[in-house]
Amino acid sequence: MGWCRRACTQNATESKNNAATAQSNLVVAQTAQSNAESAKSTAVANEKEAKRQAQIALARQLAAEAKGRTSSRNSSQMIADLLSIQSLNLFPNADAVSFLINNNLSVSIKAV
Repeated sequence: MGWCRRACTQNATESKNNAATAQSNLVVAQTAQSNAESAKSTAVANEKEAKRQAQIALARQLAAEAKGRTSSRNSSQMIADLLSIQSLNLFPNADAVSFLINNNLSVSIKAV
């Protein structure tokens, strides 16, 4: 009968240890889930910022292209105007506004 008591005591001890391990694993899993959710939020915010920065870069590139087209003799003023206007549509920036104003297109700016 002593062996039965020892076996029952051992099983009870193992059950308590298993319960403690399960509780510990639950805490670890909840922490990991919280970290994953935080990382996801950060990734979404970073993606949004990256897209915004790409749009700003494209707007500035278009404004620079517009300036470059007017400085060469073979350039098309209309294309330069359209590039500047598209630049403003993407992201309001001083380069595009300055280009349009300096090329006597303030009327075109108001129409946009």
